[in-house]
Amino acid sequence: MDCRKAGDSMYRRPRVDSRWKAVADALALSPWQRATELVRPWLLLAAYVLVCVEGWWVLAPPLALACFMAGFVQLHDAMHRSLGLPRAVNEVVIGASGLLLLKSGHALLATHMRHHGRVLVVDDDPQALAAIVAALAGPYEIVPCQDPADAVARIAAGARFDVLLYDLTMRGMNGAELFARMCAISTRQAARIVFLGGGTMPLLLAEFLSRVPNQCLQRPMDLQVLRALVFRRVAEEQAREGPGSAKTG
Repeated sequence: MDCRKAGDSMYRRPRVDSRWKAVADALALSPWQRATELVRPWLLLAAYVLVCVEGWWVLAPPLALACFMAGFVQLHDAMHRSLGLPRAVNEVVIGASGLLLLKSGHALLATHMRHHGRVLVVDDDPQALAAIVAALAGPYEIVPCQDPADAVARIAAGARFDVLLYDLTMRGMNGAELFARMCAISTRQAARIVFLGGGTMPLLLAEFLSRVPNQCLQRPMDLQVLRALVFRRVAEEQAREGPGSAKTG
């Protein structure tokens, strides 16, 4: 099966629509919203303790329910990194919110993220890889990988992703070589690749990009644009095949 034809049916040189970037930007909380969400479950818990101490039992059930719901919302938003907190602080919030629900927040995180988009990020530069993972952390299950051979092995073993971000000029296996191997394993996964380039690239790679329908983002790139692109791609894949589509791609 011709990989270019398979990819062409999936994407035809997509560009990042400003509407999708606006949607991604709109997901960010204002400082006031962030503060409200952080303190709300604990204020409700304090109110619940107060009414129990005072013996106002008629108020206890609705306050308990409100506290539970506020804790659930806080845990969910912390899981998706939508509170805009530093990673270390976000981890604390996940753990504390889980206590409100009498659950392990980090255990819930491990299972919850499997139902959302999966993104494979392959870059042999550890700093560049960490920057991309940090930019995308939140709504997706991010799988970082520094070894392109390992990335191919994951796909060969049956791992599936909604979006695959590949550095075009990796040592040992450049984007063209990796794409050829991917086509031999799964044309659908190959069609979901977005290449990451930058600077002057060899003529062979430039010719390769002109032959395939996959998009290439040039470095230095706007991480907000990258987030909007991934947001759109994941939404398109899940609309096409339903949540968890990466597992069957």
